[in-house]
Amino acid sequence: MSSKLSDYDLKSKTRSRIVEKINTKSQFFYSAKISRDNAQRIANSNKLKVFGKGNVEVSAISLFYEPYILAEGKADLDYIRKKDYEFYVDETVHSISVGNIIIKPVKADVGRKIKIPGVERINLTRGAKWFFNPMGGAQSLDFLPSAGKSKVTSSWLKQHKKELVDPSITLNEIAKTLKNSLMAKPTDSDRILSINSKIDLTTFYMPAYYITYKKGEQTRAARIDAIIGKINY
Repeated sequence: MSSKLSDYDLKSKTRSRIVEKINTKSQFFYSAKISRDNAQRIANSNKLKVFGKGNVEVSAISLFYEPYILAEGKADLDYIRKKDYEFYVDETVHSISVGNIIIKPVKADVGRKIKIPGVERINLTRGAKWFFNPMGGAQSLDFLPSAGKSKVTSSWLKQHKKELVDPSITLNEIAKTLKNSLMAKPTDSDRILSINSKIDLTTFYMPAYYITYKKGEQTRAARIDAIIGKINY
C-alpha cells in the first residue's frame, strides 16, 4: 500500500472510499431423519408431561423448516490519527528542528523532553461470526450437524413454501447490524481513508415437527427436532 503526504492531511475534505459487499443468497436445508410416525410416537409418549393426568390428545402434527442464519463479516479499515512522540533530551539541548518546525524541550518528571506532533496511518482488520436461531437469539454453531446439508434450489423452495418458518429477524436487519459493527469509526480515528467490508449470510433450514396438544378446551404447543428427536414445550 502506497502513501502520499495528502493522505496524512487531517483537514482534508476528500471523501472516504467505502466498498461494501453483501451476499445473502447462500441457502441450505437438512432433511428430516425422524419420520412422521416416529414423531407421532414421541408426541404420544410425552403428552402427559404437558397437562399431567387426564384425557390429552395430539390434535395436530406438521413438519416445518426453521431458518438458522450464519452471519460472517470482515472489514479492513484504513485511517489516520494524531500521535505525539516524546523523547528525553540532554540538559544542554536548546531546541530541535523537525521538518520546517522548531521544537523546544519542556520540563519532565525527570530531566527534559520534547514532544513531536505526528500523524499515524493505521490498518485495522475486524472480523465477526454470528449465528442466529429463528427467534433472533444467539445460537451455538455446534447446533448444526456436521453432515447432511443440501443446497436449496428454486424447486425445493417452491415445494416447501408453506412449510418455511419466517425468522424473527430478517437478513437485511442482520446485515445492517453487522455492517454497523464492522464499519464503526475507531475511537482513535481522526480521519477515515477507506473501508472495505464483506458480509456473507447463509441460511440453514432445519426440520422440526410442530405439535398441538389438546385437553378439553386447552391447547399447548410443542416442537420435535426432526433430526435428533428431542422434544421441547
